[in-house]
Amino acid sequence: TTQNQSRSGLRTDLAFDTVQRTDGQRVVEINFVPFIRSRKIYFNAQLMKPGTKVYAFFDGVNVTDFCAEESFTEFSDRSQVDTFEGTTVHPSNGDLVTDASGVVTGSFIIPRNDALKFQTGVREFRLTDDPSNNKDNETTYAEAQYHAQGMMESIESRVVSTKVPRLVQSELNEDRTLVDTQVSETTTWVDPVAETILIDKAGGIFAKSVDLYFKSKAAAIPVRVSIRTTQNGTPTQRIVPGADKILYPGSINVSANAATATNFEFDYPVYLSQDTEYAIVITSQSDDYEVYVAEMGGFDLTNTSERITKQPYNGVFFSSQNASTWTPEQSKDLKFKLNRASFTGSSSEITLVNDVLPVRKLVGNPLSTTSGSKVITVTHKNHGMHDSSSQVTIAGATTTNGIDASDINGTYTIANIEHDSYTITATGSTNATATGAGGGQSVTATENRHIDVMHPVVQNLQVPGTTLRFFATIYSSQSIDGSEAAHQPSQEFEILPNKNFIFEAPKLIGSAIQESGNMSSNKSFSLRCVLSTTNEALSPVIDMNRASVHTIQNIISSDGGAENVASGGAELTRYITKKVELNEEADTATVFMNVNRPGSSNVDLYYRVLEGGSSADINDVAFVEASPTESIPVNERSYSEVRYDIDPTGSFGTIQFKIVLRSTVSSTPPKIKDFRAICAT
Repeated sequence: TTQNQSRSGLRTDLAFDTVQRTDGQRVVEINFVPFIRSRKIYFNAQLMKPGTKVYAFFDGVNVTDFCAEESFTEFSDRSQVDTFEGTTVHPSNGDLVTDASGVVTGSFIIPRNDALKFQTGVREFRLTDDPSNNKDNETTYAEAQYHAQGMMESIESRVVSTKVPRLVQSELNEDRTLVDTQVSETTTWVDPVAETILIDKAGGIFAKSVDLYFKSKAAAIPVRVSIRTTQNGTPTQRIVPGADKILYPGSINVSANAATATNFEFDYPVYLSQDTEYAIVITSQSDDYEVYVAEMGGFDLTNTSERITKQPYNGVFFSSQNASTWTPEQSKDLKFKLNRASFTGSSSEITLVNDVLPVRKLVGNPLSTTSGSKVITVTHKNHGMHDSSSQVTIAGATTTNGIDASDINGTYTIANIEHDSYTITATGSTNATATGAGGGQSVTATENRHIDVMHPVVQNLQVPGTTLRFFATIYSSQSIDGSEAAHQPSQEFEILPNKNFIFEAPKLIGSAIQESGNMSSNKSFSLRCVLSTTNEALSPVIDMNRASVHTIQNIISSDGGAENVASGGAELTRYITKKVELNEEADTATVFMNVNRPGSSNVDLYYRVLEGGSSADINDVAFVEASPTESIPVNERSYSEVRYDIDPTGSFGTIQFKIVLRSTVSSTPPKIKDFRAICAT
């Protein structure tokens, strides 16, 4: 019997390994937020089927409504990064259609609304011509991984880079005919050529581009040039991150005598290690492309009277029918020129500054009025504006309790500042006609980032012979119950990137209105980066697309108000234990805990009890303050054991504790560990 079979598919190869090295190691950190922030992400898909409508999927979910065609923009080239919390459709949404060359560029707004949000981690963004994302039915697709996490790993086997290597997929079509037990198999892949190169310059090089020489080209299909690693002298499918360039026929130069070069310039200089062999690989979906090679015994096209009698270069020319299995051709060499960077001077500087902080969309109806008054209380959680000179810009508010929207929206100096609220005074002459909340669902407000701990994320590469140093300047903030002078620039100080930096006093990154009104229009955070080298071929590298600052705030106060209440209290930081029901009634309780108490802070212990067998709810019983047997010592670095002897009136069968942490300087809160209690008769 004879049976014809045909199949097609994809083979996916991992483009990275994880190995231990003495340079270039990075550690993956824990995500700081559970869900991906709503940001506009730009995409540029190439080598797709021309003139085809495609659909967008993110983590397997159809997000075409959140996409639109527009020009591609690098993250590092954007002047302001906006957020789109609550957005349900892209403002410019329309069909995504590839052009005549199979290219589609556009933007994708990551949804984060009540109906759709995505957890942080690695998520796949995919374009496909199948509306249900069925890989069996699609005829063209493009995909990439989106990383949303605090840190990203940058450990790569023999490929030193700050970019995350990606998966390389190869198209495979297979036909076979089965006749009894005899199998005839034919495999067709893309048909590339390659030339190996050895980097013998001390320390390695930064490759900028490759010059190739073409005899012919296709009418519309592009050509792709990449630099790949090798294994046992043979090209692999692992592309050196960044060393991948696609050019379309309009950018390809052809000549009859191999005299005209076509320059394939990489998006950024790519580091190639010393004494490491790589391969320049040329691929295309068209067989109309021809490149010039030199063959032993042949004549030189640029001078036909000269014969090629030796190989001037030790690389090996390869041909392949599937980009996986390579055949060396010892008598041929590709005509090419690899261009490297040459850096002038031994040192240079670049200063990075904070972006414009996005406005915060407030909770629904965040404005509260009192009848007969123009003062409006604004509910704004963690606003970071603790100084009496702080300014805020309100927008999107509707007419509220008789106060016109035009008298609410605007810029104000705030007053009556609490951690999660403040007041403004309406600009008009009309007082509120009612007491209550309002403002609508679209109120936005500017805010500061109050900083007690800073984690600067600057992904960088320091190859041997290069160094990077970082120096920060940041403006001061004020604790919610503190007396620090806000909006003052610090002296420049040196920091280490990708590590926590704990301040002795709070700092801030201010909103645009804060910087213009209280900081003389200066940026509130700047990072001066000093790059140095001892080798003109090498330089340290900063990845501008992965430079950011994580800001951490300690929520703590020192209001001094009452805490001997059944619920709530004046302070922001309270820890309440579970209620403990004793098997036998007790008369006293002895409590121990280890306390680290900076000079600006303190710790208070409260308790409440119920008699054994009582039917009352302990949540309705007010807490009682307990005093330590000795004052809690001030100690900035270590912990001290503190003891409390508690003797309530009468015996008790249920007990519960509350620990209140206080500090007038939010950067130096107290810390507690090893809490334990002994109840006895």
